[in-house]
Amino acid sequence: MASPRLETFCCPNRDKSTQFVLNFQPRFFSAICIGSASVSLIFAILQILPKRRGYRRLGQYPLPKPTSSSRILLIISLCDILGCAGILLRSSVWLGSPNFITEMSVINSTEVWPTAFCVGSAMWIQLFYSASFWWTFCYAVDVYLVVKRSAGQSTIVLYHMITWGLAVLLCVEGVTMLYYPSISRFRI
Repeated sequence: MASPRLETFCCPNRDKSTQFVLNFQPRFFSAICIGSASVSLIFAILQILPKRRGYRRLGQYPLPKPTSSSRILLIISLCDILGCAGILLRSSVWLGSPNFITEMSVINSTEVWPTAFCVGSAMWIQLFYSASFWWTFCYAVDVYLVVKRSAGQSTIVLYHMITWGLAVLLCVEGVTMLYYPSISRFRI
């Protein structure tokens, strides 16, 4: 869902293959996006809900501090929830008002809001799914470090820098490369 090809749906300067997909069955495509994002959203929310602790009573023992692996899984779930929310919002707008997207063009540059919405929603979706990918990578590294040695609080700060830094870097680079022809004509 975080494909740069899908982001070209919002570009005013579309290529022929993107235009073909948009004209093929836009309602069906938006409905599939809403359905798959809803299922993903439900399971991501179920992932972050508190788990039952069995027979242990709450007042009996202090709860242990969560490990870095459980924090990473929580962050992955939050990234998925925010990415799904972006897909739900974008697909709902596309389904609710199909003329919102089709009126974008390079020639008619008076309407800024459809382009701003598309760029914003594409960046939102790309950022959070990229962050989810990098957090999954850090989860694998953390599991490896736990097996080899003890991973602790110091590694979680490094994971934050790696994942959010790479996600923002790739998102900005992708948007710049994808929308540069559209942005360059707005120079003053």
